[in-house]
Amino acid sequence: MQAILSYLKENCPEKICYAPMGDSISQGLFAENRKSGFVFKLADQLAMATGKKIKLRGLSEVGKTATDFGAPCLPMIIRQKPALVTIEFGTNDAFEGPTPTNLQLYRNSLKKIIESLKEKTDSQIILMTAWTNPKYPVTSSIIQFDQVCREVGAKLEVPVADLSDIWRNRSDVFGPAGRLIPDFSKWGGSDDFHPNQRGHQLIAEKLFKIIK
Repeated sequence: MQAILSYLKENCPEKICYAPMGDSISQGLFAENRKSGFVFKLADQLAMATGKKIKLRGLSEVGKTATDFGAPCLPMIIRQKPALVTIEFGTNDAFEGPTPTNLQLYRNSLKKIIESLKEKTDSQIILMTAWTNPKYPVTSSIIQFDQVCREVGAKLEVPVADLSDIWRNRSDVFGPAGRLIPDFSKWGGSDDFHPNQRGHQLIAEKLFKIIK
């Protein structure tokens, strides 16, 4: 299989359209500012590695799931004609509970997103597992949703960026809680659940490793 980076270099003559899909993590919530979340960090790495301009599009919104936001947004994503798409859901999906119905909804939504992108765009696609702080009870649910994500990725031959490698093994990727970050002031102070700046940097590095 051709490396994503090689594909982008060869098939995007001038610009690379990167369209991240996701929730608050893709929004960069509680990074140092709105333009220092993993989406922007990854775009910077892509620009340096390819020598091309990155056209950052995509759609993400705080609190959304693959079912209530990701799948319905497909027509807008497809119109953007992306060369690269990251699909980052699962955290809010998992808050609904790991019932057989909810897990199947998540599976079906991921499959719909990927299959539609493959059919109607020439984009390279990377799935992402969910984010959590392991001290939160939702983690047991997230582990089950992550397994669905990995299964879908394997079945549809899409690489999966496993974020659990980050949140399981480090304590410096969350918080501190209560910091007022001007770009995210509408959401109040930072918490100890979302990735902080270090967390976003490590997410970008993991994605770029897959791209290389």
